[in-house]
Amino acid sequence: MHSCKPVTDQFVDYLEKSNLVIEVVGTQIPVRMKEGDMRTTKQLMNSNFSQTTTPRALMDPEKQAIMSELDSTKKRADKQQNKLVKVQELLDSAKANNQDSISVEDLQKILESNANSMGIAVA
Repeated sequence: MHSCKPVTDQFVDYLEKSNLVIEVVGTQIPVRMKEGDMRTTKQLMNSNFSQTTTPRALMDPEKQAIMSELDSTKKRADKQQNKLVKVQELLDSAKANNQDSISVEDLQKILESNANSMGIAVA
């Protein structure tokens, strides 16, 4: 272990510009499994990953902001996808009824609605 009381400019320069190697030495203690719980390493890793994800409250604020932005983007994309599905259903219904056009009002209802309240019927 290295320690130094006076921090010189030369030491600060060394820390800023040089590679720092940290070696951690220890032993791994195997996790005791319940009898009959014989899962592969891949199965254990997948189950442990979902249980050990860091709660957002403990994350770095920048990472937290990025995760929130990602969640918002996913929700917007899902809503837009649902609207496209409803437009496609409207078009398919009109085509099945041998209609050459669709109602602007029905299309407007789809585009202005929330994903949960899109019950549009073709007349």
